Amino acid sequence: MMDKICFIDKNDCMKTCSDEIDKWGYEAIGINIAHKEGLSGQNIKIAILDTGLPKHSSLQNIVSTSFTDDGLFDKMGHSTHITGIINTRAPLAELCVIKVLDNDGLGKFEWIIEGIQHAINWKADIINLSFGTPITPPNELKNICSIAANKKNIIICAAAGNNAKKTLCYPARYNTVLSVSAIEKNGNIPKWCNRGITDVYMPSNAYSYALNSGYCMMQGTSQSAAYASGFIALLGKITKEKVLEKMNNMKNDNKIPSFKKGELKWNFANT
Repeated sequence: MMDKICFIDKNDCMKTCSDEIDKWGYEAIGINIAHKEGLSGQNIKIAILDTGLPKHSSLQNIVSTSFTDDGLFDKMGHSTHITGIINTRAPLAELCVIKVLDNDGLGKFEWIIEGIQHAINWKADIINLSFGTPITPPNELKNICSIAANKKNIIICAAAGNNAKKTLCYPARYNTVLSVSAIEKNGNIPKWCNRGITDVYMPSNAYSYALNSGYCMMQGTSQSAAYASGFIALLGKITKEKVLEKMNNMKNDNKIPSFKKGELKWNFANT
């Protein structure tokens, strides 16, 4: 049996940035506009596979389960931050937090496979995977992602990775998964962000929930993936192809989305 491998570096939970940058990210992709239009993730189910169930005063009525050997609750803080991003972007979405990584951000492929199957059984519309590894997974992970995406029409958002590599992490590298990379306010891809065939770029910074009902600022492609999941939930029942079509309409001449205030024009009427 394979030993645990690292899917989340503890250093990723230590990166911080200013709330001014987060305000840019929140407004740049039009979330404030969506909320004003009454789009809040109604009737959307999001499964969050991460480091466990958050204990936070702002989170209620979240269902959860664990496939790890490390209990149910989040003691690392990563899942808490990711769940907070999604909850504040799509406040009416139904959430299921599935613990597939232990309190050190370590996990096994079998836990993730079981977690995705649980999300399928729960009838999720979106699966958020704010983690990744350069290690080639067993075919079972690729197969379950294919089943979720192609047979169940579930959008899987996965982080590209923060290792400054020329290739994406798994499972973001799968073509059935919506790979999410980070972008900064100046339109640049951060130096620490993995490169590769990326589907979606999202802001890299977010102010969100922390352990002990606190709040903190963090950055990384984990946060970008959560941004994507929360935002896609605002669009209602939508396919991966439709998401890509909309994102392509945002791209500038460099094929990078222009996340600048006032330049993002999502046509909610046509979603």
